[in-house]
Amino acid sequence: MQPSRRHQVRIRHRRFLIVHLAWSLGLLAARAAYAEPSGSPSRILQKGQWEMELGGSGLSQRTMKGGAKVTVYAGSHARGYGLTNRISIYGKIGAAYARTDDSSIPTNISNSFGTNLILGGQLNANLWRTATGSWEVDGSVGYLYMGSPHKRNKNQMNWNEWQLTTSVARSLGHLKPYAGIKLSVPHIDYQLRTDKVTTHARYQPKGIVGPLLGIDWSFGEDQLTLLNLEGSYIGGAEVDLVLTKKF
Repeated sequence: MQPSRRHQVRIRHRRFLIVHLAWSLGLLAARAAYAEPSGSPSRILQKGQWEMELGGSGLSQRTMKGGAKVTVYAGSHARGYGLTNRISIYGKIGAAYARTDDSSIPTNISNSFGTNLILGGQLNANLWRTATGSWEVDGSVGYLYMGSPHKRNKNQMNWNEWQLTTSVARSLGHLKPYAGIKLSVPHIDYQLRTDKVTTHARYQPKGIVGPLLGIDWSFGEDQLTLLNLEGSYIGGAEVDLVLTKKF
């Protein structure tokens, strides 16, 4: 028996509310947190398959050596392509706002680095899965650049970061929760400018390894639309929310 039109409308409305709630929660988290998406086993594509993404992310006061804390809010667009049925590559571009809380910076100098360009690349791979596909082990390696070379007379930040992750995922119908470990190694060179003085310095992270938790929700026709929420903690809370469409 086919469901009634009223029932179909109710199902669509329910899906819309779930997506809206997840997106709202992600934006609220990003206001307090910065992350580069690295888990999400459902992002791994089939050979020849493409995808596009829209994401928001945040890093809340990641601790650096010397006691400084860095905060970043970001938004980005990414494209992915399946090289094989187990290996996918991704490229991203976006913008981010960055600032630092550093007691060594004089109070008359701004601690904001304003809006910065984001460029990134990532390779995700399925390392192992059961015959039924209910369990799998995945890994990724990625590089992230954030900076503002066009700001000649303002504060500048030059952020270069390498990331490695590995995770174990469990498929539960439309949902796929996963947990793992993330390695994040940023090198942050910056300069602070005033009318008379330009100060150059570098931040090094206090910690580089931490836990990773996330969940994928696949929905829509043929489950080709994906919502991913991922969080980790490496010297500061990180949150990333990504909406993906495969085609």
